[in-house]
This record gives sequence, C-alpha cells and structure tokens, in this order.
Amino acid sequence: MSEAHTTNAASGTSGASGATGASGTPGERRKRLDEPRGVLDNLVFGVRVVLGEIKWLLLGGLRSFELRQLERRLDEERAALGAWVGERMLGPKPRKTMPQPDDEAWLRIRQIGFLQDEIALLRAERGRLRADLLERRREDLGS
Repeated sequence: MSEAHTTNAASGTSGASGATGASGTPGERRKRLDEPRGVLDNLVFGVRVVLGEIKWLLLGGLRSFELRQLERRLDEERAALGAWVGERMLGPKPRKTMPQPDDEAWLRIRQIGFLQDEIALLRAERGRLRADLLERRREDLGS
C-alpha cells in the first residue's frame, strides 16, 4: 500500500483524502474491502466462476474417461468369465452343474472384484472433488 493511501494513526484520516473516513476497526475496513465495488468486480467474479467451471469440466471429463475405460474392462472380464463358463457347460461334454473354477477363472473373478471396487472408489472421489472445488470457490470468492 502506498503512503498516499495509508491511514494517519494520530488523526484517523486517510493520507489520500481526509474525508474518506478510513478509520475504524480492522473488521470494518475488511468488510468494506470485501464488498463489491462495481462492474469490474462483478466481471472478475464472473470470470473466476467460469474458470472454475472450466477446471471442473476438464477434471470431470478426464475422470469420466477413466471410468468408462474401467467399465469397458469390467465388461470384457465379465464376458471372458461367461465364455469360460459357457465353454465348460456346453463344451464337448455338456454339464448340468457349474464347473469348478480353475486358476484362469479365479483370476478373472478377482479382476472383476478389483475393477468394481476401483470404479466405486473413483465415483466417490469424483463426488468429493466436485464438493471440494465448490467449497474452495465459496471460500475464495467470499460467497
């Protein structure tokens, strides 16, 4: 802050103008500084909100892409497990009971479980990220 805009502690007047009344408690001065002062402040506020939304769109888009990839992989693993069961049930010697899973089947079952957990985790993280971005925006923009 320049000397022209400092408050004279002895007289309680502003260095720029004795009639501005810059005296008061720090909370009152902060409140006056936080109040919107015009069109330019509204423009800056709007630009910050738009930039925040663009950031969310990028982060949300990347997270959605990652989720789609994992869901596609989950569908592939489920299809492969179904094919394994189908081969054993309808193969050269058709069965009436479910075959016992071998190592390949157990690997697919564990992979399906892992992918389901990962998808649930990423969805929850996406929700927390959005809530965190909105909270930070409220704090930064004072609303």
